[in-house]
Amino acid sequence: MQYALALSDAKFDMNKMRELAANWVLMHEHPFKVVENEGFNMMQRCGMPLWEKITRTALKQDCVIVYEIQKKKLKLHKRVLNFIHIPAPRPGVEIAAAIYKCLIEWGIENKVFSISVDNASSNDTAIKILKENLGRNKKLMCGGRLFHVRCAAHILNLMVQDELSQIKPIIQDICDCILYVKQPEIRVIMFLEIVQMLPKQKPILDCKTRWNSTYEMLVLAIQYRDVFPMLVQLDNNFTCAPIDKDWEKLEKVCEILEAFNSVTNVISGSEYPTSNLFLQEIVDIKELLDEKCSDDDDFIWLMMGKMKEKFDKYWGECNFVMAIATVLDPRMKMRLLQFAYP
Repeated sequence: MQYALALSDAKFDMNKMRELAANWVLMHEHPFKVVENEGFNMMQRCGMPLWEKITRTALKQDCVIVYEIQKKKLKLHKRVLNFIHIPAPRPGVEIAAAIYKCLIEWGIENKVFSISVDNASSNDTAIKILKENLGRNKKLMCGGRLFHVRCAAHILNLMVQDELSQIKPIIQDICDCILYVKQPEIRVIMFLEIVQMLPKQKPILDCKTRWNSTYEMLVLAIQYRDVFPMLVQLDNNFTCAPIDKDWEKLEKVCEILEAFNSVTNVISGSEYPTSNLFLQEIVDIKELLDEKCSDDDDFIWLMMGKMKEKFDKYWGECNFVMAIATVLDPRMKMRLLQFAYP
């Protein structure tokens, strides 16, 4: 880093000194209180009579400003080097061979840090073969412990699918309701007359391959909980409205899905580093699962029990990659690790 002089044109710039002090504290990981030490301030005043004492609170604010400035200078780079088509049924051996061939062609076979994949059995086989091939030269970090990184978003997806499977008939009822009121036009007009006092956003259908769109559909449908029974009274052909008990289940499920949706949005970001955020988000999910597993509602604790089994399967023990990324985050260091894995 390059810094401007604090003394320019015979004028002392205390603001510049505060910036330099913040960089010094960050560079050497000094505690904020170091700038309040009498000896430190005595030394500064001796060399700079116009020096003004900096409080730890002011230093903390200066460090945040330095962080924001440096953050803007960083750019997250990602590159798509190639797409490889592997004919079905795509066994793990062929996947490994295709990836290894690319690594050799690009000359980076000794520079691979890790590979992230979803949890298909063929991928597990491919990773095992690649780890053996690349490990022969002993070039893998930490003996290959960092090589296989399971996709966190995919694991969350598997857990959510377990939850949604428990209310599949109710979800189908919601979809049928939405389809019914969208066609023909007379039904649309009737529905809109009923909901004129509700939010203007109309009910939406989900995308079957994206669970978060199902969550958004259910959240919006809940806002129209009182509308569908009214439609039943006006239209004898409308018979797919969920009963009160089903609505209660939906509300409880959506409360849980809200947490999963929030975590997925954080760890799926592409404009910022995410590895240092994983553990905190996973800890939040763990706390939610532990809380709901002792819920008084049999429907909830049975459902959460299955999700907890899947969680423990993948994240029950300390994940080495998450741990390293967390420790390297100066805001966390060992504190979060000790909290997550006491």
